[in-house]
Amino acid sequence: PAVFLYDHDSKKWRLDWEAWEGYSPILPDELKEKRPSSPVPVRVTISMSSHYAAPFLEESAPESYRGTAYIAFVLEFPNGERLNAYVDRYSPLALELTKLLYNGAVRACVSIHYPADLPGNQSVIIDRLEFPGWMSEATRKLLPKNN
Repeated sequence: PAVFLYDHDSKKWRLDWEAWEGYSPILPDELKEKRPSSPVPVRVTISMSSHYAAPFLEESAPESYRGTAYIAFVLEFPNGERLNAYVDRYSPLALELTKLLYNGAVRACVSIHYPADLPGNQSVIIDRLEFPGWMSEATRKLLPKNN
């Protein structure tokens, strides 16, 4: 499906090439309501966070994710809604995201899920980085070339 956006400056409709592959199949409100326990891809702006949400500091269940050290991120959807997101500090994904965010927030497609034992709907786990940017390199090569 194509996504068209209205450009108020030029008064024309434009194809959102980044939405071609980088999209959120589920809207933020729907995501919070359904609380998917298996990974779903989302198109967000991701940035480092300077705080941890309280539930991730509990160590009452050492076998759970709460017993490990997590790095906190903020996921912002195109509509401005935000979620707190976490990645195991010692995972390859943590290193990959930290390198990606070295110079600040970036657009990215990530897969996320809600932990089953965590109450609330503001905190998720990042399972994988689908691709940096809102579009993969394969799709980027399909863009029209400017003369």
